Parts: sequence; structure tokens; C-alpha cells
Amino acid sequence: MSNNTKKYELTDETKMFMGRRVYRIRALRDIPYYNVKAGDLGGWIEKNSNLSHKGSCWISGSALVFGNARISGHALVSEFAWVSDDARVSGHAQVSGDSYIYGGARVSRYAQVFSDAEVSGCARVTGHAQVSGVAQISGIAKISGYTWISAGTYLFGAIA
Repeated sequence: MSNNTKKYELTDETKMFMGRRVYRIRALRDIPYYNVKAGDLGGWIEKNSNLSHKGSCWISGSALVFGNARISGHALVSEFAWVSDDARVSGHAQVSGDSYIYGGARVSRYAQVFSDAEVSGCARVTGHAQVSGVAQISGIAKISGYTWISAGTYLFGAIA
């Protein structure tokens, strides 16, 4: 892939996180969808396959993406959130705050996971669903439509 089609590069700025070396990213071109300008620093990734060069997807702030996790489409991972293992964030989904997405979890379409929420296992959060607070979604749970799961909720293997 030539630099003309690349959206970002890995900088020389690195740190260790959970035993993995992650790299700060830098935008190589403007990403108007998230008001990112060429040269702006983003969040942290372990390898190029963690963040697609296609679409407007972006990782900002102190957010981390590592393992085989992948961010694509127009998705945003921001603030102090982290996405790991084989998790996927796609579509126009947003993960922010101190949220954790891991295992084989999927967050897609226009879903939002924020505050201190956790989505793991084979859980799916899709549609316009929102998961926030200290909520935990795990197992084979599927949250979809306009469902809002908030503080203190723990769902394992449920469909909402």
C-alpha cells in the first residue's frame, strides 16, 4: 500500500501494555468525519491490521487496540477504551470512556459502548444499542435495536 492510500502511520512512540508493545499512530491524511487533520496523533495499536486504512475509522486519545482486534468502517475508539483479542468494532460504532471490548465480541452499526462498560465473549452489540456505566455484556448475549443497557447491569447469554 502506497503512502497516498495509507490513512496513518506508526510513530516511534511506543509503550508496553499488558505485555505487548503498542505504537502511537499519526494521521497521514485528513479524516473529516472525526475532524482529524494530517499530522494529528491518534491512539495506540499493536500492528497495522488493528486499524483499517479504508473508511473513516479512527483511534484517538489514549485508546488502545491490540491482539487480533480490528477497527473498520467509520468506527471510533476513543478516550481510554481498549479493544483486544479477536474483537471487532465496525460500521459507525463508537467505543469510549474506560470501556473494554475483548474476546470475540462485536460492536457494529451505530452501537455505542461508553463509560466503564465491558463487552466480551461472543457478545454482539448492534443497531442503535447503547451499553454504558459499569454494565457487562458477555457470553452469547446480543443487544440490538434501540436497547439501552446501563450501570450495574450484567447480561450473560441474553438477548435484549
